[in-house]
Amino acid sequence: MSADCVFPMQPNSRKRGRPVPFLTRFFPPAALAAFGLTLLTLPMLAAAPAHAGTAAEGEAIASRWCVSCHNIGKGEKPAASDTVPTFDSIAGRKNFNRVQLEAWIGHPHPPMPNLSLTRDEVDSLVNYIESLRVPR
Repeated sequence: MSADCVFPMQPNSRKRGRPVPFLTRFFPPAALAAFGLTLLTLPMLAAAPAHAGTAAEGEAIASRWCVSCHNIGKGEKPAASDTVPTFDSIAGRKNFNRVQLEAWIGHPHPPMPNLSLTRDEVDSLVNYIESLRVPR
């Protein structure tokens, strides 16, 4: 290599008076700054805890949205209709599956209305129903 080689600078960059870094040949400085800022904020985002809905929050949601059709408490009598299960009976099902229940609540089928709940609200509601489950 000759002494005139300025790698990792651009070739002939000395003619303009100052060396130009290699990366700016391919990326504009604003893009490099945005990438650096992203790298700096990633650890902060990863450290932020995700909100996990609690059973108490789920009970409040059930009291607001579900009680008109379902019996939501533990040991309550069955709902007026045989087609509407109680939360207690849902929790006690042998094939109880959290993922299926989250999908059902998040994207219900008739006759259940679409309540447009957030993911946190669905999580809270499922946690409440799970809390009604009798340990085996």
